[in-house]
Amino acid sequence: MKKPLIVYYSLEGFTRYVAKNIAKKIGADLLEIHPKKEIKAWFMKYLRGGKQVMMKETPELEPYQIDLTNHDIIYIGTPVWAFTFTPAIRSFLKHTHLKSKKIVLFCTHEGWPKKTLDNLEEILLGNTILFKKDFNRRLLEKNEKKLDEEINTILP
Repeated sequence: MKKPLIVYYSLEGFTRYVAKNIAKKIGADLLEIHPKKEIKAWFMKYLRGGKQVMMKETPELEPYQIDLTNHDIIYIGTPVWAFTFTPAIRSFLKHTHLKSKKIVLFCTHEGWPKKTLDNLEEILLGNTILFKKDFNRRLLEKNEKKLDEEINTILP
């Protein structure tokens, strides 16, 4: 059986934390993507990041190598920005062309996931979405037992 792959972007670290916990449970490979021009200051997430989201920009990513034929299930994780997924994930999906894959979607947020997972599902037409899950940082960041329980709900 092929290994699952978790592709994610994390600016502040909570999405990375969730991705690593999922990977530990299922023995997945991890691919953290990074824009070439990373947003460094916290308040710039709202200014520059919000603009990128609203304009549906696709920033250039740091190089990565991945052979998707080595993975039977792909998890895609993103923080919620301006009520949807991040520009880095949009760039990854634009350049990766996922088709006929089994996909698990997850997002991290602080109380407002809105349509993030539905928006991701919409641009992943042609794939099978196995699960969609949002992780509320305020409820889960300091509660490993609850996070573990939430992760268990999206395991195949």
